[in-house]
Amino acid sequence: MKSNSVTKNTEKVTTSIPAKLPKIGDFNPKKYLISLGFIFLDQNKVSGLLQYVELPAGWQVENYWLYDFDHGTLDHILDEKGRLRANVYISDSNRANVAELMFLNRFTIEPDFDHLEEFDRCIVRVLDAGKRVYTTKSYPSSSYLPDELAFFRAIEQAKVWLRQHYPNYENFTAYWNDPD
Repeated sequence: MKSNSVTKNTEKVTTSIPAKLPKIGDFNPKKYLISLGFIFLDQNKVSGLLQYVELPAGWQVENYWLYDFDHGTLDHILDEKGRLRANVYISDSNRANVAELMFLNRFTIEPDFDHLEEFDRCIVRVLDAGKRVYTTKSYPSSSYLPDELAFFRAIEQAKVWLRQHYPNYENFTAYWNDPD
């Protein structure tokens, strides 16, 4: 997916986010965004779907058009260090009016794409805001293609490593202020 535009935050950058921010248990997303430095702009300009915010100093937005998927947009919200912190998906097509905000964890687990040619094994890696910090050992598959058991074992190894080093890795508010 190729970026259509990047808004660099050299001064003040505004963007739109969903007008309705769902609470998750006791977690209040609006209070969290304010604590990060987001400024909620004139509430009279809130549409039914969107509201406008000013990003914290140094933050930026990358805009992507999703032509193959409901003609919507996907905005990446990047912090002052260029780390992907949230995605905003907006579709106002004839089929659906949708606006979603998804906060991202600092640490993620994904297949190790550098070893995809090794079809008979499964390896996963742990990423810290997109940078590799840990790679599991190779788990052999029972067939030519990586199977669920091998993938599950590799993921479990990555989770053990994360729990030892970053016990709150599943909390999207955790570790962002820690040094890189």
